[in-house]
Amino acid sequence: FAGMTLEIDDSGLPLGGLYDGDKDRSFFQSPTGIAVDAEGNVFIADTLNHAIRKIGIDGQVSTIAGNGLVGNEDGTGEDARFHSPQSIVIDKNGTLYVADTLNHVIRKITVDGNVTTLNTPSNRIVQITPGVVEWAGDFQDGLLEDAKFNEPSGLAIDSKGNLFVSDSGNQLIRYIDFAENTVSTIAGKYAAPKPGLLYTIGNLMDGPADNAAFNFPKGLSYSETHGLLIADSVNKSVRSFKDGKVRTIANGFKNPVSITTDSNGNVFIADNEDNRIYQLTFERGTEK
Repeated sequence: FAGMTLEIDDSGLPLGGLYDGDKDRSFFQSPTGIAVDAEGNVFIADTLNHAIRKIGIDGQVSTIAGNGLVGNEDGTGEDARFHSPQSIVIDKNGTLYVADTLNHVIRKITVDGNVTTLNTPSNRIVQITPGVVEWAGDFQDGLLEDAKFNEPSGLAIDSKGNLFVSDSGNQLIRYIDFAENTVSTIAGKYAAPKPGLLYTIGNLMDGPADNAAFNFPKGLSYSETHGLLIADSVNKSVRSFKDGKVRTIANGFKNPVSITTDSNGNVFIADNEDNRIYQLTFERGTEK
């Protein structure tokens, strides 16, 4: 549909680039997240280009925010900076929301291309080995502007226009309520990372949401029928959050990272280690 391989590296893997124009002659670099508006325009979280791209219904690719450089800056168009954005969603008004993963923040992009940061960036520094430190994410619920995340990597939008967030490094599912201007943890129980670790240690547990456990939850999909579906990547499973409970509805994957639901209620899962797209169908309330 769009993009070309620029070259092949020494390991035989394809390399991309950053180039706008006709979709058949454009370049991307590890695109991860995708969203489509009501008119059929496609928006992409172009992860290793640290940019947000658009494929218009006219077939033209443009960069609407970022310019290929790593950073953490608000602004309009190419003045904005991202660090490895992995997920993108669009609301009914055309506003984009981006999980800016390695900046540990959620970004908002208005229809005129203005980028703002919704929460507080982390200032946690972790010593990995003696003399080697790394910037890491953090955790805080409460007011949106004060909230903190640890590598948010999945977003889904509900019928109210609010956001579900896969807070991967904290092993949690969080919820942004724009009317209340708050962030809350709706599934999982926060535990601070152990000294020297960037992330909370994950686990697998179904049951009441406040006692559930995940292991690097990533892709999210929301529907009124199924509730919130979660690609729980390291647990190699698909989980659901509905009516205050978490349950595992499918497993046996290698590394499910993205998930979506069509208008008929069918669920599709991208398993990036198995190099396959799986379909999950529901019959009479039973998953198969």
